[in-house]
Amino acid sequence: MDRVTKEEEKFNRFVLEHSSFVLKYLRNRMSQNSVVAAEDILNDVMTIAWKRLDSIPEAAERPWLVAVARNRVLNERAKRSRRNRINQLIPRRGASPSAEELSIADSTLRTALLALRESDRETILLVYWEGLKPEELALALGTSSRTAAVRLSRAKQSLMKLLEESQGDDR
Repeated sequence: MDRVTKEEEKFNRFVLEHSSFVLKYLRNRMSQNSVVAAEDILNDVMTIAWKRLDSIPEAAERPWLVAVARNRVLNERAKRSRRNRINQLIPRRGASPSAEELSIADSTLRTALLALRESDRETILLVYWEGLKPEELALALGTSSRTAAVRLSRAKQSLMKLLEESQGDDR
């Protein structure tokens, strides 16, 4: 008869509690054609969580997981970018819109979000789309709470400026 250790029980609860949130985050950050890649990255994230289970900050599991998932997505994008450079001779197919692009119905907002720097867009989406609180944002970005608050403020200012500019163009 298998005996499940306390550590395994803790990890099983951890996975049950957080895996759907992380998978949603990953699917929101990856193209629709990358469902399998999102699940693969989720497996990587949970493997890292298993290895570091005792060092994950208590009551800050989600932001810690977002930070790990974010790094894995960035690594995946870099890998894809390298692969694309190698395969430049192969004709490109049209790029699939990301889940992020498909979910944003307002074209003005979508245009403004896409015009933001990647780091500003990510900061805004982590707070307003994923619902991270300021202290969780700081952990997800790997910064202090003050730095995260400044980044969010600057990102919001940049977004507002872009939206105001687009309103001026419509007149």
